[in-house]
Amino acid sequence: MPLLRGRIWDPTEIAHSAPLALVNMAFAKRYYPGGDILGHSLKVPTLKNEPPYTLSAPGSDGWMPVVGVVADALDDGLDKPVKPAIFLPYSLHMWMSTQILVRGRTDPQSILHSVRKQIASVNPDQQAFGHVDDLETWNQA
Repeated sequence: MPLLRGRIWDPTEIAHSAPLALVNMAFAKRYYPGGDILGHSLKVPTLKNEPPYTLSAPGSDGWMPVVGVVADALDDGLDKPVKPAIFLPYSLHMWMSTQILVRGRTDPQSILHSVRKQIASVNPDQQAFGHVDDLETWNQA
């Protein structure tokens, strides 16, 4: 989805779980039809820290400034209207069994140790385990 206005999060903001939001054009049109949504704030009350099922960064349940507007995506089917959507940094709220997709040029098993080391370098307490598949197998699930 292309960025239409504003900006996206920078790597430092993602690393520090900055409570910043992007919205799609459908959201902006519905909730701010006569003005610019950039700079306004929104709150997502369902983002609650409930270990071990969900982990939320401090401040994720508060007001978040909208820093960007992205284009709408027809990801619910071509025959259905686009729904308003909010996008948050992935580091702000993680669900148990969050999946990470990694692109590599070799067999997934051969880079697994390196990927786990990279995850541990970001957060030594983060568990990284589970089933590993190539993208073709994962896509068919």
